[in-house]
Amino acid sequence: IELIAARLRACGLADLLEHLDDQPRLLVDRNRSMADRRHGIATAIEQSVDTLDEVDRAVFRALSVFRGGADLDGIWAVMPDQDSLALIDALEELVSASLVQRSDGPDGRSRYRQLEPIRQFADRALLPEERSQLQDRHASWVLRLVTQAAREMAGWPTARQLLDDESPNIEHALAHLISTRRGAHAMRLVRALGPHWGYD
Repeated sequence: IELIAARLRACGLADLLEHLDDQPRLLVDRNRSMADRRHGIATAIEQSVDTLDEVDRAVFRALSVFRGGADLDGIWAVMPDQDSLALIDALEELVSASLVQRSDGPDGRSRYRQLEPIRQFADRALLPEERSQLQDRHASWVLRLVTQAAREMAGWPTARQLLDDESPNIEHALAHLISTRRGAHAMRLVRALGPHWGYD
């Protein structure tokens, strides 16, 4: 019944009744093929990740903390102990493996992001303590970024655009601060966003 009811979203009952003689095809659960496709995507990602070395995998996992991607400054902020050249080499490898997308902004700065299925795969590979540390560093980076942008909004024409571009990261950081009961830090972030949101 559920499978037939699902077909009613695509056609009327009269049309459906005319095709009841084709019951085997009518009653096929198309969600199964979708699950198979999702499994295939996960397998392809896993095979690509298996070719990476330890540093590349660490950067791959760390990138999952960002929403909408980040520039090099943001990535360095969550991986402060990583050698800068090794980090750039890892990003190059991840882009080459199609595990990360790179785009260049009008200022010539590169931005790196993972497609959502890849980001979710990377997030699942994080150890709990690794995720917690990355989220803390991510929130600290967002707070510094927003504070600087808000302070210089009048004399920094791109500050408002930067905050718009980073809104997914800002929302994620704010949610993390609230969920970990860091009210003071959350309020600092909200206050810093005041001029951007239109209030002081």
